[in-house]
Amino acid sequence: MTDPRNARPRNKNGIPSETGTDLSVKNENFSSGDDLSVAQTPPQKSGKKKVVFYLIFFLICAASLAFTAFSDFSGDVLSFQEIIATIGKNWFYLVFAALSALLVLFFDWLKTVCLLYGFEKKPRFKLCAETAVITKFYDYITPFGAGGQPFAAYLMTKKGVHGGTATAVVISAFLLQQFSFIILCIVSLILSFSLITPAVKVMALVGLLFYVLVPVAVFVFSIMPKATTKIVAGVIRFGYKIRLVRNPDRLIKKAIGVISKNTKCLKSIGQHKLMFVFAVLCALLSQLALASIAYFTLRTFGYDNPNVGGMGEWFEMIQIVIILYSSVSFIPTPGNAGASEVSFFFIFRDNLQGGLGFTAMLTWRILCFYLYILLGGCVTFFSSRLESRHKKREELLRAAKIGGATETADPSPQSERQDDGATTSEKTKTDPSQQSERQDDGTSETDGLYSASDRPGEDMTN
Repeated sequence: MTDPRNARPRNKNGIPSETGTDLSVKNENFSSGDDLSVAQTPPQKSGKKKVVFYLIFFLICAASLAFTAFSDFSGDVLSFQEIIATIGKNWFYLVFAALSALLVLFFDWLKTVCLLYGFEKKPRFKLCAETAVITKFYDYITPFGAGGQPFAAYLMTKKGVHGGTATAVVISAFLLQQFSFIILCIVSLILSFSLITPAVKVMALVGLLFYVLVPVAVFVFSIMPKATTKIVAGVIRFGYKIRLVRNPDRLIKKAIGVISKNTKCLKSIGQHKLMFVFAVLCALLSQLALASIAYFTLRTFGYDNPNVGGMGEWFEMIQIVIILYSSVSFIPTPGNAGASEVSFFFIFRDNLQGGLGFTAMLTWRILCFYLYILLGGCVTFFSSRLESRHKKREELLRAAKIGGATETADPSPQSERQDDGATTSEKTKTDPSQQSERQDDGTSETDGLYSASDRPGEDMTN
């Protein structure tokens, strides 16, 4: 029989609690999401973990490229000259693909400008541009594409934005991006469900479920916080019972804290209705521009759908690409590496000649993935260099001010300090009145101000 003194306390959800605290459905218990005034420094991986992480990432990318290249070049393949001729004939599509990649950053930048303007009532174009690039960069080098928000909030805080405002802007931008993708994905599945294979259908529905979880939880929490808390606690409790979750108390507290923070951020942005509408529009256009990269890239390499033409082909391609993104969204690799390349290749290779499928996939991946990593890496590098130079300049100015203050505190000129080192004999040689004073033992210091003939009380006849 278990000793009741050793029994672990349980909360109302029936979960053993390490602290014995009660995780009730009250909002105030989850204070981890309440403090929005400070954007904390993003956690950093240790050096060894970082090396292992990027090594695995590199191996996954290399394996997916090798597999698709072998699959494409193993049969009848166009010659190198024919591939170059195809690209040369459709080069303007490649220009449109590159412009679409830049439009993704443009609309992300404009979305951030609108959200931040809603709070500060002044545009900060340069900071928002840097924030958009940094967010994309860290999203694409972290699993599940959700690592850019802490770094973006930290960057904005360092640049003078209030911590609460920075957190609200970054989280709201993320939620708007999620909402816009969910809307487009639902429309795409309805219109193009018959165009995709059963396996892709299942994966797309699973991916859509992952996308829906956070925004729906935020929306429901804003309406029914107690019910949302019970649902989240129930799901985590079930995971604890089937041994999928450890430390359920802490996980419930963290989950509700995140949902609560996201709800507050979205509500605060919703107060500025005009800027909110512009931000939603920018989020939708950003998703459409990202999907358009695939269409223009495929057209560069001679992709043609005989059943659809013109804008209808573009519209159908957008739907298929969005479904593709949904089908690989739950793959826990940076930028869904590996799954994205293989899925794209096998979905579109049937309408491309041998040797063009792999080349088109590689070009698409460069424009929609590696380009943002390259731009973000350059911005991060040069930003850190400029920051270090700025700090050194401030240190030099601070040292110069301290030196100037020290000289001001000692008003005696250099000539006086040199006179202090002079010998007494030299002074007496140049000052005969002081020499006569030293000969009179009974005189005071004030007597030295007069000559022997001008001392008060002296007989002038002497």
